[in-house]
Amino acid sequence: MSRPAPSRPSRRPRGIAAVEMALILPVFVLLLALPLFLGRALYHYQIMHRAAHDAARYLASCATIDYKSPARVADVQAAARTLVAAELAGASAGSYPPAVGVNCDGGLCGGFAVPTTVSVQIITLLEDDVFPDISYNLVGSNGLQLNVTVTMHYVGN
Repeated sequence: MSRPAPSRPSRRPRGIAAVEMALILPVFVLLLALPLFLGRALYHYQIMHRAAHDAARYLASCATIDYKSPARVADVQAAARTLVAAELAGASAGSYPPAVGVNCDGGLCGGFAVPTTVSVQIITLLEDDVFPDISYNLVGSNGLQLNVTVTMHYVGN
């Protein structure tokens, strides 16, 4: 009995997988850019919300005497802003510092009346460090604006 002759490998072009990968890789990188940026935005929003919540809780629990004196109100507001700055220090959203606003009953804390509600607002711009060219077209040159406002009822003592 004779053995059949070994079959010859077909003459297929080699490297087709590398060419396909080279064509598809840029699309995958673009598809990866948006979820990474949105995940980073959600992370910074969560940190900002926690900082605003802690500052609002501090303002809501200050003594009533602190709100009846203009000098003491300024110190209380400065302490709340320092608390926010300390909590946001580890997570820099970009080159612009965050703007922190403190309000009593929807307006400025004047120092003459005890408020019924206090609120803390933090606004910052989130810049994209990973894919700046892609996010520039989506959110603009300054970055994505993140805005957090936390309002609490005053419960002071």
